[in-house]
Amino acid sequence: MTNDSGWTPRHVRILHAIVAAGMAFRAVRLAWNPSLYTDALALNVTERGFGDLLRPLEYVQAAPPLHLLLVKIATTLLGDGETALRAVPFAAGCGALVLFASWTRRVLEPAAGLVATAILATAWRMIDYTALEKHYASDVLACSALLLLANRATTGRRTFALAAACAVAPWLSFPASFVVLPILAARWIAGAPGVRVRDAAAVGLPWLVSASVLHGIVLPQMTPPGPMRAWWIRDFVPIHDPVSIPGWLASHLPDAFGALVAPPDGAIVSAVATAAVAVLAVEALRGSRARSSLAPAPDRRAAWVLLAGPVALALAASALQQYPFAHRHLYFAAPAVAALSGFLFADALRGTRLRRAAALVLIAAVLLPNAAKALYTAVRPPAKQDIRTLVADIARAARSGDCVIATPTALQVYRYYAARIPAAASLELRTFSAPPEDAAAVLTALRSAAPAPRVWLVFAIAGREDHATRDSVRAALETSGALLETCEAAGATAFAVAPARVR
Repeated sequence: MTNDSGWTPRHVRILHAIVAAGMAFRAVRLAWNPSLYTDALALNVTERGFGDLLRPLEYVQAAPPLHLLLVKIATTLLGDGETALRAVPFAAGCGALVLFASWTRRVLEPAAGLVATAILATAWRMIDYTALEKHYASDVLACSALLLLANRATTGRRTFALAAACAVAPWLSFPASFVVLPILAARWIAGAPGVRVRDAAAVGLPWLVSASVLHGIVLPQMTPPGPMRAWWIRDFVPIHDPVSIPGWLASHLPDAFGALVAPPDGAIVSAVATAAVAVLAVEALRGSRARSSLAPAPDRRAAWVLLAGPVALALAASALQQYPFAHRHLYFAAPAVAALSGFLFADALRGTRLRRAAALVLIAAVLLPNAAKALYTAVRPPAKQDIRTLVADIARAARSGDCVIATPTALQVYRYYAARIPAAASLELRTFSAPPEDAAAVLTALRSAAPAPRVWLVFAIAGREDHATRDSVRAALETSGALLETCEAAGATAFAVAPARVR
């Protein structure tokens, strides 16, 4: 699948400028050095040796083994600070953008390729996750690398490189198989009849063996399915309640654009973008044009399979209760979705008035808010769950004999920062295993700490439940006169409590 006609040196310079701007946005986000988030992989890496990375992860975490290994290598070489923890996501985010731009130049016409690359370069969540300690940037890197290698794999040596990448990718990115299978299908559709079986075997068998070992042997040891499945239950297709499936689809399908739209109105923008893409896709599939801007006519079916297949497979896996179809779990498909958006936009500009209007809506909904958000946050970065500041405040205000109770949501990151501040490290740390939204359990934990003169109760606000629990606990402490002092930071709160007064 190739379509490199029409690219002039001017187009290439614009493409390079877009990539440079995207990498600059990512570098600025990393330079702001935000506090670790509550779902970071920090302690699962810094407190383990290389041989322990395949043990079950703590704090209800899951991450691909190869990503963990790369982060462990980075922290071994660079220390265990925030920058070292973010080195791999940053490299993955920048690498994904470079590979994606190279791929779009090969398969899209200039207008489509420039729009698609601009969407990915300015996508706020793609920028954000290059500076966070999670594996979602690696998901995007795996998808971009596979798409590029699939396009280049026209000779024996390059086919071997694609086969090797397909075998390695699931170890770096859990959803990489959702990209591998459409690649295999697209190559089958576009391939010559005499070489289809040989090509499928050469590329598909290494992936099949590798993925079977990963999912059949390694992952069951790393990630017990119970806690994660309970965490994801709302993001599985509700096949047990068919009546609710249309409503579930209406609320979840826009999440395919979740990585490409800017908050705070991401859900609304995603819905608008999804509707625009649906209109454009229907019009394109009606065959109103003799030539597609995505690929020459013989490859058009393969191109649709390649770009729409990852999201379709993720939806099928969700129906089988095997993969959550929501938010950041779909970020892996961002390159395919961005390319599809760019293709439909460029194709529609030469179509009917309806298609041109839908194309303009698509770009207005996706590209402009992202660019504005990227520019704004380069100057004023967002603050979320700033537990680093909260731990420093507690260390300054703590007295001899104080102890700390961290809610389950806050525990990991509190431990990470407290270990690096001597005054905080000297405080006894306690926790409890009840759900963080259980206010009664929080109060019970406080009463059990009665021998201590003061207890610092640490909350991290990761969702509505945490807000509600914190406010309920605050009201109960104020009513009983047990609340002595409050420390506030962005997305985090600590109460100094007299446990003997808690009722």
